[in-house]
Amino acid sequence: MPILRDAVIQNHLSGRGELCAKDLQNLRDWTIDIPPELEEKLAPSGEEEMHDIGQRYTARLPGLLDRSYKDSDYTFRFTTASRAEKSCHHFAKGVWGKTEESTIVYPEPIENDPLIRFYKVCSKWYDEVDNNTASRVEWQKFIDGPEVAQTVAAVSKRLGFSTSTPLSYVSLTYTMCRYDKALYYGQLSPWCAAFANSDLLVLEYIDDLLYYYKDGYGYDINWMQACNPVVDVATYFNSIVLGATSKPYGVFYFSHSGAMAKLLARWGLYKDAMAPTASNFAYMSGRQWSTSRMQNFGVNMVFVLFRCELNTYKVQLYVNERLTHIPGCAGDTCLFSEFAAIVQPIIETCDLDAICENPPTY
Repeated sequence: MPILRDAVIQNHLSGRGELCAKDLQNLRDWTIDIPPELEEKLAPSGEEEMHDIGQRYTARLPGLLDRSYKDSDYTFRFTTASRAEKSCHHFAKGVWGKTEESTIVYPEPIENDPLIRFYKVCSKWYDEVDNNTASRVEWQKFIDGPEVAQTVAAVSKRLGFSTSTPLSYVSLTYTMCRYDKALYYGQLSPWCAAFANSDLLVLEYIDDLLYYYKDGYGYDINWMQACNPVVDVATYFNSIVLGATSKPYGVFYFSHSGAMAKLLARWGLYKDAMAPTASNFAYMSGRQWSTSRMQNFGVNMVFVLFRCELNTYKVQLYVNERLTHIPGCAGDTCLFSEFAAIVQPIIETCDLDAICENPPTY
């Protein structure tokens, strides 16, 4: 990035480029300040975000989280990735504070956990999607198409290059714009000045196409394999409805965006009537499947079971802290009987090894 920054500044000194004086000065002042040891780790801004999410859910769900911590009241689970474990710790600090969080004994993570990292043990997904170039056909077609070419040309001109730069330069600039904003919340990233709103829409669509076919509705195996977490929450809620008294108040799992996207699709969320393709970008501006909204840093999905009058039960779902309608329910607050009917077919067919066509020794 420093090399690209210096080239952009030199372009403007030579009379090329369209950045205003303020944007150009911001670019001159920019330095990359991401320590190598943070690679694939939770950044300080991520720690703060998870802490704040914990605080907000505590305020939103009084009676469940605003109580002193006891091992019997709450359970945790996270993957072997450091960022998942640290996300869990900082969320807990947001709920109970640093002193109480330090007393929590967290479990050892499970390698390739079939509950929260199920795709790691799914042969069919690797064969049909992850290692299959066919899953990236629409993505590649769009990259090779006119919308991306126009965006690359516009960004290149704005940065002062006399010919279009490679898409990789534009993608790198886009990534730096986003990561700067995420790492230094509230601060302006000078790299974002390279883009008009129309450019950002095109670049977002590149990501949406990639992950629609890798994690979403593009292939049935993406969402079919995500049944274990559905069975888990259904079994937990059902045991409480049937009178179990020893269940914890809260169960918290910390995984990854790929697992979350597959799980959102398993619940039928963010599903469009028309699949995104390389040729229908112009018609998909209002699409549900939008990675910037559903696979953001700190993406979270929370199911809450409420006991109401006359010992009846209801379920609510929050996605990224927003009350979200569960497909198949009559309203945003779902009767437990409705919820149970929705999950029953998933429970009856949830055999991960069979779904994934795993060999006996997988």
